Amino acid sequence: NIKADAYAYSDQDDIWFVDKLERAKINRNKWAESKEGKKYYQEYSRKMAKYEYENLTLHYIANRLHMKQKDVTPELITLATKRILLYRAIKQTKK
Repeated sequence: NIKADAYAYSDQDDIWFVDKLERAKINRNKWAESKEGKKYYQEYSRKMAKYEYENLTLHYIANRLHMKQKDVTPELITLATKRILLYRAIKQTKK
């Protein structure tokens, strides 16, 4: 947890005092549990999964290798990318 008297975000030109930050967190959590919030997060999850699948992000590769992102080396990324693309190509030719 971060403790301060005031908070400023890089994309905003105002300062949030602790009480405003706490209210925003509570409201965000309430919204996330609402029907609209759940629908948003489901859609967001689908879009991110599709993006990661198509772009082979570090997160996607680490999950495929059952590793933490910080433990994946550039060599592993290269090998895993080749393996994933080869697997997909073989799968497509079988269809």
